[in-house]
Amino acid sequence: MLSLKSAVEAKNPGQSTMVYSRPVRVVCLEKKQLDNNNVELALADNSMAVKAVCNSSAVADKLDINQSVIIRNFKTGRSVLLLDKKTVVTKCAQLDISPDIISQATYLLNPVLPPKQNITDVLAGVLSTSPTKLTTVVGVIDHVCLTLSNS
Repeated sequence: MLSLKSAVEAKNPGQSTMVYSRPVRVVCLEKKQLDNNNVELALADNSMAVKAVCNSSAVADKLDINQSVIIRNFKTGRSVLLLDKKTVVTKCAQLDISPDIISQATYLLNPVLPPKQNITDVLAGVLSTSPTKLTTVVGVIDHVCLTLSNS
């Protein structure tokens, strides 16, 4: 059985999506309901973790958290798997996943956002985080001053 990584990388260059009919054994590690029909999933095997979007409630109901399944007839997008009513899901024996891949899968659906900083603090040079980390700036910019030099 092929790995999840080989399925994701199987697309031809320039191709945005591809139907992947070969079976891949994965574990559903996270599940988040987006709206009535769409569900976001974090799927993983021993090669990698990947985000998946399922637009079929019948398929999503077969994907339980921490349950191993074999999926086939899914689409591979640029960085996401697309599961629809044509996707076949079959339960299988439990697959053991490394803790590193589990943490990657958790991060896919629940990314850690950088702390918010008031724009006046940023302009004053007062940051609560180190300059090498990301910061989200909140506020409105009234004007922008540009300094032009002739050099």
